[in-house]
Amino acid sequence: MSRVVALMVVCASRLTLAGPHDFVIETTGMGGTAEVAAPFVDQFLRHLETVLGWPEKSTAGQFFSDRAGTIGHIESAKPGIGMIEPDLWLDLHKKHALTVVASITGPRQAIGHLSVVVKDLKYKTLGDLKGQVLTSNHLESPRFLSKIVFDGKLDAATFFKLQQTPSPLRGLKAVDRGEAAATLLDDMQTAQLQTLPFASSLRVLYKSEVLPAVPVVAFGKNITPADRDQIAQAMIGVCKSEKGAAVCKALQIEAIVAPDKRIYDSAMRRYNK
Repeated sequence: MSRVVALMVVCASRLTLAGPHDFVIETTGMGGTAEVAAPFVDQFLRHLETVLGWPEKSTAGQFFSDRAGTIGHIESAKPGIGMIEPDLWLDLHKKHALTVVASITGPRQAIGHLSVVVKDLKYKTLGDLKGQVLTSNHLESPRFLSKIVFDGKLDAATFFKLQQTPSPLRGLKAVDRGEAAATLLDDMQTAQLQTLPFASSLRVLYKSEVLPAVPVVAFGKNITPADRDQIAQAMIGVCKSEKGAAVCKALQIEAIVAPDKRIYDSAMRRYNK
């Protein structure tokens, strides 16, 4: 099961909404299909129902591999709770009155930093990459790159020639062959550089500040504060039991914890500058 480039849960409160308890997993930039995701989604849904005391199969699950499909579902299903990637949270924050109520930990949900990796020695600073090809599977949101990854120092959409790739390995090979000037890697991907024989000459040119992990958010227009708090509490404890730990492990989630407010607040300030 690949990382959430958004792992997203959407749960509508049964007390507030007449519709189903929608639970959506959206993964962009990492591949995956609804068919492959279905059994993992089902396991998590059934366990979450147990924790919340909901009737069995009172929640519905669906997987999206693109932002457009995810946003379309949010608009039509009007969920109460979401577990979405940071760039989508920042994009939808104002429109849907989102509040971060929990945070996901795991190598594919809390990616740490994003680092610009190059090969050619002529690239010594970010400025040297102006007009050059940047390839990566982390390019879904140019605004997120500009405001958060590059801390407002440049406009990624115009500064680079952005080339989305379905896997980090393709980006690394493109840089090694000179087909791209740079690639963008998360911490787990950067750590794997030393295991790739062809990547010995690649180096980190720039490293972002620590990025917010995948947040669990409440859709303020669709859920009451009481229901929000109940679901948030359940989400934070969902991986702690023996059964819950096994279910979370299947989704490559280490834990769901209380959010680090400082990190999310910092990201929001920079994003809105």
